[in-house]
Amino acid sequence: MDCVWINLWPEPTDYPPQMPYTLQNPTYTLTGMTRCCIPRHGINPVKAPSYLKSGVAMPGGINMGLADGHVELAKLQNLWNYYWSAIWVVPSPSPP
Repeated sequence: MDCVWINLWPEPTDYPPQMPYTLQNPTYTLTGMTRCCIPRHGINPVKAPSYLKSGVAMPGGINMGLADGHVELAKLQNLWNYYWSAIWVVPSPSPP
């Protein structure tokens, strides 16, 4: 998948980042799902916000290769709806 780091270690309890371009802010913790929450596709990068208020849908998406061999454009807001491991539990309700 598109990502800003070589691995993720995602957890269902990871929250969406408020700053999608985390590499531009070295003080922001870059862990878990934050590593792939980058508005790379489906949005004009010039218009992508550098800060998201809590509860606002994340713009754009990333390309993901899935276990069955297909590739799809995954909207960032929907990343928590994928099953990342055998013990993954889709959060309910969705993260803020």
